[in-house]
Amino acid sequence: MSFDVEECTGISYDYENFGKVYVPRIKLQEELLSAVLNKKLIWVDGPGGSGKTTLVSWLIRELMENTDKYRILLIPVRIKPRSVYNAFSAIELLVKCGVEEYLGGNEIGRFFDSARRGLDYLSKFLETVSIVFIVPLKPVLGPITVASSMLYFLGILYNKAYKYSRVKSEEDFLKKISDELGKEIGKRFKDFKYTEALLIVDDLGDLPDDTSRKNLLKVLTYLAKEVQLKVLVVRRRFEIKRPIGKTLLGVLRVEEEDLLQEYYKVEVPGLSRGELDILKRIVKTLPLKSMRKFKFKKSEEDEIAEELFNRTGGLPRILCIAMYNYLRETLRLKDWDLLTLDRVRRYVKSDAKEILDSYLHHIASDYGGVFNEKFYKLMKLASCMPSFTKDELMEITEYDEDEVKTFLEWGGLKRSDKLYHFNDKWYWLKHAVYETVLSNEEKRRIHEKILEYFKSGEKTFRKYQMTVYQAEELLELVINEEEREELARLIVERAMVLAYLAYYEGIPFATVYYGLKAYNYAEELKMWIKALVAAEAILHYAGAIQLSEEIAESIKDELREIFEKAKEVNEEDARYYYAEVLSIWAFYALNTLRDGEEAESAVNEGLSVIDGRDSKLISDELKWYHAYSRLLTIQADIAMSRLDYDSAMGILEEMRELLDKYRDRIVKRWSEDAYYHILAAIESRLGKLTLMMADSEDKLKESLEHFKNSLKNNLKGRRIVDVAGARINIATIMMLLAKSPNDFEKAVSEEIEEYDLNRCIKLSEETGNRKDEAMAKRLMSISLLANRRDKEAEKLAREALGIVKGNPDEYAKAVCELTLAYILMVSKLDEFRRNESIAELISRLTLSAHNRFDKLRAANRCISPVILGVELHLLGRLGFDELLKDLDKLISMLKEKRDEHLAWVLRGVREAIKKEGLNEEVLRTATIKLLVAL
Repeated sequence: MSFDVEECTGISYDYENFGKVYVPRIKLQEELLSAVLNKKLIWVDGPGGSGKTTLVSWLIRELMENTDKYRILLIPVRIKPRSVYNAFSAIELLVKCGVEEYLGGNEIGRFFDSARRGLDYLSKFLETVSIVFIVPLKPVLGPITVASSMLYFLGILYNKAYKYSRVKSEEDFLKKISDELGKEIGKRFKDFKYTEALLIVDDLGDLPDDTSRKNLLKVLTYLAKEVQLKVLVVRRRFEIKRPIGKTLLGVLRVEEEDLLQEYYKVEVPGLSRGELDILKRIVKTLPLKSMRKFKFKKSEEDEIAEELFNRTGGLPRILCIAMYNYLRETLRLKDWDLLTLDRVRRYVKSDAKEILDSYLHHIASDYGGVFNEKFYKLMKLASCMPSFTKDELMEITEYDEDEVKTFLEWGGLKRSDKLYHFNDKWYWLKHAVYETVLSNEEKRRIHEKILEYFKSGEKTFRKYQMTVYQAEELLELVINEEEREELARLIVERAMVLAYLAYYEGIPFATVYYGLKAYNYAEELKMWIKALVAAEAILHYAGAIQLSEEIAESIKDELREIFEKAKEVNEEDARYYYAEVLSIWAFYALNTLRDGEEAESAVNEGLSVIDGRDSKLISDELKWYHAYSRLLTIQADIAMSRLDYDSAMGILEEMRELLDKYRDRIVKRWSEDAYYHILAAIESRLGKLTLMMADSEDKLKESLEHFKNSLKNNLKGRRIVDVAGARINIATIMMLLAKSPNDFEKAVSEEIEEYDLNRCIKLSEETGNRKDEAMAKRLMSISLLANRRDKEAEKLAREALGIVKGNPDEYAKAVCELTLAYILMVSKLDEFRRNESIAELISRLTLSAHNRFDKLRAANRCISPVILGVELHLLGRLGFDELLKDLDKLISMLKEKRDEHLAWVLRGVREAIKKEGLNEEVLRTATIKLLVAL
């Protein structure tokens, strides 16, 4: 006879004998079913162990067994404890957890691969895959059909999320997904006569922090409002964290409870005194997997039920665990299954805390052996940590290796590399221990002990991460304001270090995540200098990770006020850091928002803040140089954007002169890496400037050398995050110089300083630099088209466009749209000429790009009219001579504006067209350079 205590987590809808062991709660069932049929958003609320999962399991079976009656496509998702950083990771988590219900092993990877490739691939995959339909039901449409529909829905959701991943704003991202998702599932519903889908998420409380829960809730709420989708979330009740002040800084400002206000709440409390009959029936189903069940002594049945209710608080999970503990004590008796009042009073602990604590002792006894007491203490300690290593547990507790190793070998844990954490089946116990067994005093004592460990010894990225985590947990427990402020200051200090470690390692997402945390806490604590430093870290990568324009601008709007307050603390530092952050904002405004006036305004303000070379506003000359040099860099970019080459060259020469002057001091104070980083930036700008001035191959080769020097210096300065951009620039010049398809291939595949474009794409994916990833894929697609690998070219061009769609960078969108249009035209040339709808699609893309360029008044906006002219000529709507005349006019115009390299590119295109005509070879190797010149 066995008693599987894991069954106490709630009876799952796929439990084999569900009908025999499920005890109905009729009123709750009716309320829940009515809510699902009449509401879009449903929230099943209640304390841990109250029966929420079991009730929802009944709902799933009811809807699935009566598909013809309800016409609802069920998508149950059992949430795993993972962090959710943004809308994309929320969808990724939903899909992964849902898919794991029906697929196993390599099939999960194949599912995601086919979903990424497209819906045709997904459909073919689902036709051949072996679906494990674990629910022992016989739905009207058949189990495989139902499972296939569920997987198809999740596949569409992931396909659209991947397509529009990391766009500028969460709203744009979700809108694009919803628009396309709605159309696709509408078709599916028509085929199978569904009217709506119901996405069930259980348990939201398993996500590790309120930011993750809010990120997921925002996605679920949006999808339910925009698509034929109902959402039901299960979330156990717990206290809301409010670490600092009335609003929570360092995380989303909106509260979790506020988001749930839009949901219809179905409250699932523990059993009441009026439900003692239900309590009796639950007891009589236990042990679930035993033929022999508990029975009540007839003359004492009501009293026993009352006693169990008082001791367990009417919570089904606690009741189940209490009976497990009871069985452990009575199994030696022949009539162990007979419940008497005396036995219950003797063997069932007096309340939920004691019952759970007793259960922990049983686990420690079973798995800890001679180390059972230390095993027990380690379980408590582990409940206060998101993850842990063997060394960490040993050093925090000072236990021997064998004692800790025994705990780590327990089946309730999972290992990922060196880190351990509670596995999915036992995650409920982590919460139960933390929320019920540990008192606030004990929590505080454990957190303080853990915090002291992570604050001490060797400084590592993980130690700083865990310091921030433990300090935030303590803020929930500490009342004394001085202690709270000390913890918050620690969070600011450590989060700033994490942001900068991530910054120098080239990890944009981590930089922004910890930068935001530091910025918000620092602002709350009036640590104005720290707030300026954090703002710089955030805005530095705002464009690379496609941070919401709203967040970036909200920080910018607060900067001047923060600067004024920071001057009261330390005026020189305030001026230095404010000028630094203004230079970063100017870069963002120029290169992401494409707002030259805003960029120039920020640079001018920055220069006025630090003043000129002889300024005494910043007495530390090296700090003045650093801020001034960064502002000069953006000045050079602004001059180049206006085709003012003389000014740009003068600024770059001044930057090089200053770098030579301060080199020794830079190396001495900051390191040789810092010197090479600045030198790489100068060489990159010189490469761009000489490219723009190039009117011959020799000048292009000069530009190429500057970009190669930039790449080398980035590597010397260990600025790996900037390597991809440098290699992309090199590929661009090599393509402009290309004479054959092989030259185009060499431009992307040749390893220069061990980097080709494939490696750059992987590097960009790892660091989260989506813009570089998109530009690298775009150039790869051009090379593939030149080499007649058309399907691969189209795929990469679409991926590049998918990355930048919704981004605030209109120029990047225009470039990627025009690239895709050209690739479609050349790869489908016969269809383009014969099929009006294909021609219209391609022309529409080209016109969209042209309108974006025109609105931006971009220097190379002349490229899109040329490609439009090529399209019209191929369609027979523009004569050959007229096309050449149009090219002549554009070349003359570009020469007048001193846009030398575009004029040179167009001359080459004109010569090829005049000599060979617009045949396919010219389109693939000559006019294709129009795309490269963008």
